Amino acid sequence: MSKINYYLLRSKKEHSLIYISTYVGSVEIQVSTGESVEVKYWNNKTKRVATKGYQKANGINSVLDSIESAFNKQHNILKANAKALTKDDVKNIITATRNQTDPTPPESVPLTFWQYFDEFLTKERFTKDGLPIKKQSYNAYFQTYQRLKDFEKAKKIKIEFDVLDKSTLEKFVSFLYRKHNDNFNDKDKKGLTPNTVALTIRRLKTVIGNAIDDGFTVPSSHRKVKVSSVETTEIALTENELMALYHLDLSNNSNYDKVRDLFLIGCYTALRFSDYSKVNYSNVKQWHKGTDVRNYLSITTEKTNQTVAIPILPVVDSILKKYKGQLPKPYPNQVMNRYLKEIGKIVGFDADVKVTEYEKGQRVENNVSQWQKLSTHTARRTGATLM
Repeated sequence: MSKINYYLLRSKKEHSLIYISTYVGSVEIQVSTGESVEVKYWNNKTKRVATKGYQKANGINSVLDSIESAFNKQHNILKANAKALTKDDVKNIITATRNQTDPTPPESVPLTFWQYFDEFLTKERFTKDGLPIKKQSYNAYFQTYQRLKDFEKAKKIKIEFDVLDKSTLEKFVSFLYRKHNDNFNDKDKKGLTPNTVALTIRRLKTVIGNAIDDGFTVPSSHRKVKVSSVETTEIALTENELMALYHLDLSNNSNYDKVRDLFLIGCYTALRFSDYSKVNYSNVKQWHKGTDVRNYLSITTEKTNQTVAIPILPVVDSILKKYKGQLPKPYPNQVMNRYLKEIGKIVGFDADVKVTEYEKGQRVENNVSQWQKLSTHTARRTGATLM
C-alpha cells in the first residue's frame, strides 16, 4: 500500500507550505495540501504541527489527518479496481477533504507538564521489542512522578516544560540525595542511594524525551545532567548458612516460616524474586534420557520473557512437597526484606560485613552485621555464587 508523507516545502524559511508526497511505483507525486505553518512548530518526526503554543496547530493537524484517511480509502478503492493512483487523484482528495474540514476548529489548551506526565502514566507503552511495558515499570515511573512533585512542593517552584533545564535537574538530584522522603519507602534520612537517583533521573529524561517527540519544547541543557550508578555491597550465603536457615524451627511464626521457604527457593534456583515467588507444580517438568528421569523447573522469567530450565535440588523439592506444590503467596518485597533481616538475626548471622554506603550522596564505609544486608536479592546472588 502506498503511504503519504508530509513535508515542508521551505523548511529553512519562517513560514512554509505543507506538501504531500507519495509514490506510484518509482514515480513520486508531490502536491500542496494548501496548509501552511510557522516552521519552528513543525515536528519532523511526527509529521504534524506541535500543539504547544501554536493556536492553529489542532486545526492544521485535523486537516492532515483527514487527508491521510481519505487518501487511504481512495487508494484501496483504486487498488481493488486495478487502477493506479494519479496526481489528479491526490489533488481531488485534498480539495474534497478541505471542503469538508474546518481548518481552524476551536483550539484546545496545550497540556501542562503535569497533565502530560499524567497521560504518560495512563497510556499503554511498549518495549523496543514491541512488548507491553510491565506493571512494575509503570510503578517506577509513578515513583519518579511523586518524587518530582515532592521536589516542586519543597522548593516552591512550578514545574513546567520550560523550567526543566540543567539547573533545575541538578537541584532535583541534590534534593533526592538529601531530602527525607515519606513516599514509596524512601524513608532513609540519609536520602536516596546513587543508583536510585540515577534511575529516577533516567526515567524523568525518558518522559522529557517523549514530550519533545510530541512537539513540546524543553531546554536542551537538561541532557547535560549525568548521574552515574555505583557498585553496591551485596552478600552471598554459604551452603552451611543455608542449611542452618533450612533447619531453623519457625513453626511458631507462620510469617517467618513462609518467608524463609520462599527465600530458600530463590537461593537454590538463582531466580529473581518476581520469578521464584511464583514457583509451583505447574512449573515442574521431566527430562528423559533412557531410563534416567529427572525433574526440573521450566519458568518464563518476568523481566526478560525468556524460558529457563533449572534442576530441582533436594531443598526445593522438599519445600514444594511441604506446600503440596503451591507455594504461599509472597509478601510485598519490602515486607519480605524486613522479615528476612529478623530471621537472619534469629539464626545468628552476626558476622561483621564491611559495606560501602552513601549518605547524602557521599560514599562512606561502615561495618554492619550480616543479617542487616539480607534481602530478597541475596537469594539470587547466593544461587549464582554457589552454583
